[in-house]
Amino acid sequence: MASSLSVSSSLLLPIFLSFLFINHTHAATNELITSICSSTTNPSLCVQSLKSDPRTASADLKGLGAISIDIAQSNAKSTLNMIVSLVKQTTDPKLKGRYDTCRENYDDSVSDFDECRKFLKSGDYASLNTYASSALDGPDTCNDGFEGPPAEPPQLQAANKKLEGLCSIVLAISNRL
Repeated sequence: MASSLSVSSSLLLPIFLSFLFINHTHAATNELITSICSSTTNPSLCVQSLKSDPRTASADLKGLGAISIDIAQSNAKSTLNMIVSLVKQTTDPKLKGRYDTCRENYDDSVSDFDECRKFLKSGDYASLNTYASSALDGPDTCNDGFEGPPAEPPQLQAANKKLEGLCSIVLAISNRL
């Protein structure tokens, strides 16, 4: 009986240690996310965005950087597609010109995120920060183009605001690396 107790104990110990490691890693990731997101322009968007990606559960700071870049770039591409659709739908030349400017800005943002990914991988965090800031120019400049009539469509305004928040996450992470 003593030998069966010792065998079952030796089997349970690795399982128990694995459980502790997973819980500790998860808690550390949650603390890291909370800390990062508290320094962004939209903490709730930050937490929601990072936790929506399953890779977050086991990510360190650099991993969260890659995740945040992926999320921001995906959002920029979706908004770019929306802008292309808006260009096709409008007959107003002034509005078409504004949309074309937004399209160019978002093209640049998408490219900037490609550069961010490269600099994160290479460990050039100063350049990562520079390109993350540059990606933020896309939604900012797009918004600025609608200072007078005709008004910016609400869906574009919301998309610009969301990308600004997502860029803020990339910047918060790059500032910690």
